[in-house]
Amino acid sequence: MLSLLDDRSTTPFTEEEHELFIRTIKTLKTSRLRLPGKGEIDSGDLVDFFNHLALVSDIECLESPTWINWDITSRCNCSCIHCASDAVLDASNTGSDDVSTRQALEFIDEMASAKVLTVVLSGGEPFMRNDIYDIIAKIKQRGLFLTILTNASLPLDIERLERLLDPNTDLIQISLDGDDAGSHNAQRKADVFSAVVSNINRLLETSVPVKANMVITHYNIDKVYDVYYFVRRLGVEVISFTVNCPVGRGEDVPLPDSGRLLRISMNLQLLSERYPGTRIRNNVLLVPYAQPEIRELIEPDTTNHFPRMRCLAGTAKAVVDSRGDLYPCPFLLYPAFNAGNVFRQGLHGLWNHPGTWTELRSGRKLDSTKCSECGYLNRCRGECPGAAYGSFKTIHAPDSRCSFTPPKEI
Repeated sequence: MLSLLDDRSTTPFTEEEHELFIRTIKTLKTSRLRLPGKGEIDSGDLVDFFNHLALVSDIECLESPTWINWDITSRCNCSCIHCASDAVLDASNTGSDDVSTRQALEFIDEMASAKVLTVVLSGGEPFMRNDIYDIIAKIKQRGLFLTILTNASLPLDIERLERLLDPNTDLIQISLDGDDAGSHNAQRKADVFSAVVSNINRLLETSVPVKANMVITHYNIDKVYDVYYFVRRLGVEVISFTVNCPVGRGEDVPLPDSGRLLRISMNLQLLSERYPGTRIRNNVLLVPYAQPEIRELIEPDTTNHFPRMRCLAGTAKAVVDSRGDLYPCPFLLYPAFNAGNVFRQGLHGLWNHPGTWTELRSGRKLDSTKCSECGYLNRCRGECPGAAYGSFKTIHAPDSRCSFTPPKEI
């Protein structure tokens, strides 16, 4: 196990190491594990490190996904401006488009049999489903790790959640896009801020792990530090920041300035060192290395010291939408990437024979793009294919958030 926790930034790992790591994570029964020379590591860190191993791996595809994002409903009580899945605004708690409870429970059995490690319940808003607690109970009965992505604005059965969720392996991630009603509600397009804060406070009185997540857009980038300090005051111990991706409704949202993101990233790193009680699970600098502001700090011949980007979409991770259609990524919910329906065709068969993912798994072809003239290509690899497809309708294009311009020939 210790050998897996060594620096693997350039060393590929094997499928046997994959399996060993999954078994090790699943056998952890304490929230924190102290390893010689590594300090304290909790199960969430180990899952993050597992994802790091997959990123630096040369394995083309695993035999089954280790992580599935399951959009268990397309309905939501908010109408967020950046919603990648373009969820349907629905204030009611009924609807015929969601899969039945029976289908949902059977699919959980199938995921467990396929050795899926983590299930992420998303939507829409997961708590729009009347059977949400039955689904959660089944996931935990089958021994799967669980993360619930919620806007936390609907009534929650806090006591039931505490009984069902394992504080060592599970997590509720709550969206928080501002530190006050004005900024949060503006991005969510619903008057929900007070309900969100109330539910956060109630959850913090239990053993249920809570993480706040802020989606940074052009409109709320000024609020990043305010949200960080607000989360600290609330007592939330973990926060993450994600940058709007131009897919779904996010296509119409202006992207944040990359220079500001770089400065924010550096300042957040300083804050995390100053206030270790509030952990930043992932920073905001999810942009290609060739951004002008980053190029001033990183020379092309030094990029071996930085992580090698590799998208896990369709090779270690997958998405199942509310109808049961299988996609490689939340940012690739397009007909061209629909592998089929898991309820009709089964997860195993679709994963191993997804005709629509052949191109994605074979690797992006960037020779005819500006990436071919960039010294960072061996690390960046064009970054996010979802951002590329959302803007250019092909994965064989650069991440649309990269402003690198090749030098003109004289």
